[in-house]
Order: sequence, then C-alpha cells, then structure tokens
Amino acid sequence: MLEFDTFQILLIVFGVIVFITSYLHEKRTWVEFYGGTQANLDKIYRIFSYLKANGVKCRMKNRNQPISGMQTSQSATAIIEIKKGEEGKANKLLAEFDRK
Repeated sequence: MLEFDTFQILLIVFGVIVFITSYLHEKRTWVEFYGGTQANLDKIYRIFSYLKANGVKCRMKNRNQPISGMQTSQSATAIIEIKKGEEGKANKLLAEFDRK
C-alpha cells in the first residue's frame, strides 16, 4: 500500500493549489473581443490574423452550439479573445480593418 509522510502530502496539496491558481489566473487574463457564427467565420479568421500580425496577443476559441429540437444542424461559433489590457490597441486595429 502507498504510504505518504507529512512532507509528501504537503507537496501534493501545494502542487494542486498552484495548478488551480494558475488555471484561474489564466482564465481571467483573457477577454472576449469579437465573435460570430458560421455565416461570417471567414471574416473572423481574417480579423484574427490581422490582429495577430499587428502584435495583439490573441487566441481563437471555437464553440459548437448543441442541436435543439428546432434546428436541423449544429451551429459553430468562433470567438476572438485578447489579453486584458490590449483592448484599446485591438479596437483601433479593428476600426482600420473595417475601413479596408
């Protein structure tokens, strides 16, 4: 049987606390910036590439909406998330992108 002494148990608990804390911190440092559905996925990917090319720290999240009784197919949603604090730069670049 596995036997742990007090030090090993404390290390395990500490590791779990660090993991949970880093996960929660990472989750709070990203904000949703722009999103859309299947109809404009191409535009969302072009905006994402434009932001990325201009130095904005961003990432793409794809979500599939569950099928309800009224729908015949599953719908996809794409969301661009940016690092908190870069909203001003991203908004300025989005305005430039829309003018093109």
